[in-house]
Amino acid sequence: MPIAHDPPASEGYAVERTFYRLDGTQTDLKTIAQNDRIVVVLKITESEARSAKLLVVDRLPAGLEIDNPTLFDSGSIDAFAWLKRDIDPAHTEYRDDRFVAAFDREPGQSAFFSVAYVARAVAPGLYVYPAATAEDMYRPDRFGRTGFGAIEVTAK
Repeated sequence: MPIAHDPPASEGYAVERTFYRLDGTQTDLKTIAQNDRIVVVLKITESEARSAKLLVVDRLPAGLEIDNPTLFDSGSIDAFAWLKRDIDPAHTEYRDDRFVAAFDREPGQSAFFSVAYVARAVAPGLYVYPAATAEDMYRPDRFGRTGFGAIEVTAK
């Protein structure tokens, strides 16, 4: 177990993680009730738009799990019309402990893009929220990460 968490970093990519209620209102997510759902939005900003095979990974705290991953993949996001869908990832994975998205980036694309998923609070307790990361798979010196956070899941 580390003595201290790594601070946020931006070495070619800035990563920002924002939380929203299902109605689109932003929340700080310090506390969430068991069985409540939230939308996690990861905004990635490139310092310079370049070709890259970019991997975005958001590890979940133990008290959360990804909810209904087919919601976004199937395109049935009518309830989330407030979400801005910039570009589609080349590949996504909704694992037990993390969300993973791979992007094929080209210099002509916007240097700002977002990706989102829905998570559900499942187990009451206090948890560390690990950093979300973005890394160029073939240029590991180009990366970015959010800071660590804390979350409390309360029993309903």
